[in-house]
Amino acid sequence: MKILIPNNIFCNLFIKSLNFFDEKEINILNASSIVSEVENKNYDLGIIPTLDLLNHHDLFVSSKLGISFSGSLSPAYFYFIPEQRSISSLFLQGDVSTNEIIISKILFKDRFNIDIEINLDTEKIEILKKNYLVVGDMNFNNKYLGKGLSLAEELVDQIGFPYVNFVVVSKDEKSILELNESASNYTVDNSDSLEELLRQLDFENDIKSFIYSNLSSMSFLLKEDDIEGINEILRLPYYHGIIEDITEIQLR
Repeated sequence: MKILIPNNIFCNLFIKSLNFFDEKEINILNASSIVSEVENKNYDLGIIPTLDLLNHHDLFVSSKLGISFSGSLSPAYFYFIPEQRSISSLFLQGDVSTNEIIISKILFKDRFNIDIEINLDTEKIEILKKNYLVVGDMNFNNKYLGKGLSLAEELVDQIGFPYVNFVVVSKDEKSILELNESASNYTVDNSDSLEELLRQLDFENDIKSFIYSNLSSMSFLLKEDDIEGINEILRLPYYHGIIEDITEIQLR
């Protein structure tokens, strides 16, 4: 089966740890474009940002495998101008998706009663001059390490469940069921096995150490709390008047 994945450290760890796909079956694309490729059946499976399901709820979603966060480890981090009294705009950089746009709007509204202005930004990052939400592997270098605020951690505090950032989907139910079957033998969702996979990735040692020390806050095997997290994330846009109906998805 062919699978399409975002190009970030977590999706790479996931796909390597699963050991279900040949290298030639794995393809990479920016996160926001994957769902349409899966909808058009150009790929059997795709790893997509969870909130893409708002407009693609006909896709079948794995209830066994995904990429879930419950602490400081996150694919996205906020960087704020020091000692500012107020904030009105946020600049998004990196592999931005529906998740980051909607979640940041909701967090600012709920926490600070601010209707934050979202700007998609491609200029050089200057973290002392603008307020940023940086998405993807741009966060994982020594220049930014330890300076950001985890979006995952903030959202977990908000909803009371893990933040399932990415779900695995297909247009074909059989493909999802076959993938789920592979999950029954999945044993690598533990720190020792993932540490070995981390060593194989091209990141500085400090970055690998940071990720390794926080692996307990990430999971590829979805549990009951993760499923509740998916449902709660999908309800948030309804609670905030962004969509008119609660989204029901096809978990398998």
